[in-house]
Amino acid sequence: MKGRIEGTRLARWSRVGLLLILCLFLIGTGAAEGEEKSVIRLSWKIKGEYAPLYVALDKGYYKAEGLNVAVEPGSGASVAIKLIATGKDQYAYIGGLETAQGVGKDIPIRMVANFVKKLPVGVAAHPHIPLKTPRDLEGKKLAVAPVDSFVAILPAFARAHKLDRDKINVVKLGWGSRVPAFMRGETDLTTIYFTNDLPVIEAKMGKKLNTLASFDWGFKLLGHGLVVSHDYMAANGDTIRKVVRASAKGWSDTLKNPKEAAEIIAKRFQTLNVGITEKQLIINNGLTKSP
Repeated sequence: MKGRIEGTRLARWSRVGLLLILCLFLIGTGAAEGEEKSVIRLSWKIKGEYAPLYVALDKGYYKAEGLNVAVEPGSGASVAIKLIATGKDQYAYIGGLETAQGVGKDIPIRMVANFVKKLPVGVAAHPHIPLKTPRDLEGKKLAVAPVDSFVAILPAFARAHKLDRDKINVVKLGWGSRVPAFMRGETDLTTIYFTNDLPVIEAKMGKKLNTLASFDWGFKLLGHGLVVSHDYMAANGDTIRKVVRASAKGWSDTLKNPKEAAEIIAKRFQTLNVGITEKQLIINNGLTKSP
C-alpha cells in the first residue's frame, strides 16, 4: 500500500516536472520567435577577414537589436547571390565586383552597406622575381583559380596598362592546387587576396613575397559589404538598418583591436591561426578608408 502511494506521488511530481520543463521551453521558444531571424551568407569558407561579423555575433550586437542572425560560410559569391535572389537567405557578404556582375546580369540585388573600400586582389611573385609594375606580368607564368576575381578584371587591367595578354601565361588550376603549385615553383606568379592568401603563403614559405595590388594601379573597386535583394529591401528597411548598425559595431571593434577579433573568430573556428588571422585583419583594416 505504502509503495503504491509513493509511486503515485512520484508519478505526480514527474508530471509536474515535465510541465515545468514544457513551460520553460515554451517561454524560451516565444522569446526566440519574437526575434527577427536572418542569415548573412559569406562569399566563401571561413577566413580571417570575416571576423568583424563574428565579433558582432559574439558580443551580442545583433541580439541587442532584437535580431536572431546567423553568419554562415559560403561557396562562392555567385552562390550567395543566388540564395538572396531566391529568398533562401537574406544577406550576402560579398565584394563590389561580384555585386556589379550580378546587377549586370539583371539580378535584382543592391549593396546596402560597404565596409571594405578597396577590393583586395592582386598578384604575388617569388622573392627573386621582380614585380614592381603591371608590365612585369608579361613573360611570366600566372597561376589562377576558377572564378578568380583578378582574372575577372585582367582584360580591362591589361588594356589600361597596354599589356600584351598573349605574353601572360595564365595557368588555370583548382582552388586547392593554385597556391601549392606556386609554392613549389611551378609558376612565377599567383593571384592573391591580400586579406587572406598573402599572410598564409608567406607564413608557410617563410619568405616575404613581391606583390602588385590592383587598387594601386587604377582599379579601386569596392570590397566586401552587405547585399540584399530588391524585394527584401522593399519589405525590411528597418531590419536592414539594424543589421547594418550591429555589423558596423563589429567592424568598429575590429578596427580598434584586431588581435581580439582574431581570437574571437579563432575560438569559434579552431582551424584558424590567431597570429595569421590578426595579420589578415590588419591588412583588412587598412582597406576600410577611401583613397
